Amino acid sequence: MQNCFTYSKLLLLFFSLIIASSCTTRRDILIDLNKDLFNESVQVDFIGMTENDKVTFESYSFFQYWKFVGLKKRDHELETIINFLPFSYDFEKSISSKSSIWKEWSDKNCDYIFIAVDLPYNQTKKIVWKKIIYIQQYSWYNFWSNRDLYVYVDSEGLTLKSE
Repeated sequence: MQNCFTYSKLLLLFFSLIIASSCTTRRDILIDLNKDLFNESVQVDFIGMTENDKVTFESYSFFQYWKFVGLKKRDHELETIINFLPFSYDFEKSISSKSSIWKEWSDKNCDYIFIAVDLPYNQTKKIVWKKIIYIQQYSWYNFWSNRDLYVYVDSEGLTLKSE
């Protein structure tokens, strides 16, 4: 009887760990740059934000974000910057689910990730330069639970995919 009780506790602990590990909202974020942008310098910003921040960031125009906000946010603790340098053949980068930025976003109760891309011709061409994603959309109970987030950057701007 004692042995059965011990096995039951171990089994319960095992399933609890499985459920707890799948409850994370952390996912690998893979950033893929179109090869047509080979000779361009491209920056992609990822900023964790709360509901209050979301309203502010939604209202930013390209010019406001990159010219004014960009100067203020350079030391933003909830930001990760991915740079693609011209002529570098480095078309894929990532933010690992194990990256410390996920802990910072979690500690600050960030519900959203603001993603912005700075392409050289953002000001002259209408492109999709910003996206806001709800972090819980990628949580354990969602259809996309085991999928990474793919951010594709091309001459049209940002596209989000999950696979």
